[in-house]
Amino acid sequence: MDRLMPLQNETRQRIYPYHPEYFFVDSERYFFQLFSFHGIFVVAFSTLAVAAIDSMMVANIVHACGLFAIVCHRLENIGRRPRSREDATGLRLVDDRDVYRRCLEACQLHLSSLNSVRGIQESFSTSFLVVMGAGVVAIGMLMFDFLSSLDEPLRLVIIAVLLFGINVCLFYLNWVVQQVIDSSEEVFQYAYYSQWYNLSINSRKMIMIILQNSMKPVALSAASICDLNLEMFASVVKTSMSYATVMLSMQQQ
Repeated sequence: MDRLMPLQNETRQRIYPYHPEYFFVDSERYFFQLFSFHGIFVVAFSTLAVAAIDSMMVANIVHACGLFAIVCHRLENIGRRPRSREDATGLRLVDDRDVYRRCLEACQLHLSSLNSVRGIQESFSTSFLVVMGAGVVAIGMLMFDFLSSLDEPLRLVIIAVLLFGINVCLFYLNWVVQQVIDSSEEVFQYAYYSQWYNLSINSRKMIMIILQNSMKPVALSAASICDLNLEMFASVVKTSMSYATVMLSMQQQ
């Protein structure tokens, strides 16, 4: 930076990747040691922890979406099978006992997928609340800092990178949860448009159970305060921008 943007008769401020407070160590004298060891370890381990937790959450959500997709596939093909190998497109009704068994398996699998989503909700509900709350505060403060530092190009670049990273994390979280909502809605559609009118009374009862359980889309919430979805992500960004403009107007006054 001294070669690209040299300063006139002043010392360039040393920038850490975070805001440290070293009470017993001279941070200016041991800047490179602190930055190389403590700074890199803090960034690396915090990033690794977030990546590990998010990967586990995403893996569980993808597993739940896969269960919903299997239920949809079974509902789409329930009660029918190919007539022969020569005409795979022709379909006919199979034996009612086989149909009822398939309906029962689809109903049990749907209940298992719902229980899987409930387990995710119980495990990550508090974490969702912390992430969404911290995201609102972080975006609001960074936007306020961004609007207050328009005459400092280097600082604007750092703030823009942080804003981009936080927005990507929040968007990815809400987008993944949106996949659960869409997958659960598809179960209702596949059950409604299945060949239920060609089934027996007992098989229809299984289809009705699936319809009742999938009438309301499954959603993951932040401690039962707000549901996570793409609409919530847009609302978080909008609210954060509002906070930033309010703080900027208060500062100008």
